Amino acid sequence: AMAMMVMSCGLWAQTTYTYSKVTAEPADWSGDYIIVAGDKAFNGVIESNWGKFVAVEDSEGIIEMDEDISVTVAQSEVDDSKYTIYLNATSTYLAEVTSNAIAVADDASADTEWEFSLDNNGQVAVACASNNDRHMRCNGTNGFRCYASTTGTKPFLYKKLPAESSTLSVIAD
Repeated sequence: AMAMMVMSCGLWAQTTYTYSKVTAEPADWSGDYIIVAGDKAFNGVIESNWGKFVAVEDSEGIIEMDEDISVTVAQSEVDDSKYTIYLNATSTYLAEVTSNAIAVADDASADTEWEFSLDNNGQVAVACASNNDRHMRCNGTNGFRCYASTTGTKPFLYKKLPAESSTLSVIAD
């Protein structure tokens, strides 16, 4: 008699996304970033005009995460001296709409243009170009908004590093 052995295998891959703190002002801000204030990173979700966040931990200028929450910064379609912040893999735009409020926009406009500058502390002014006295800041547990004052915490930017090959594990039952 011939015996048959059946073996089932499970296969999974874990992707880790790695982000490095921006410490020098680049000639071109284009790229994928997370916007971080303290231990909070803007996750690309906007509810009631607040940018929501997830908890993160910086280890010597590096943040590693199991999910990609980066926003994409690219030269503006309206004015190429400014930038656009794309949410959800370039399908929608981050806009500063009124007062402190941020929102999602489907089309490019002056409200979807942003300017970036690095200060002496390494924090980044993410300013709405049409109202550049308003900078994106994190206001405690409420989340991210744009303020003309020093309300909230000015963020740091962390640039997404190229993905390394995933670890592949084979589990035999």
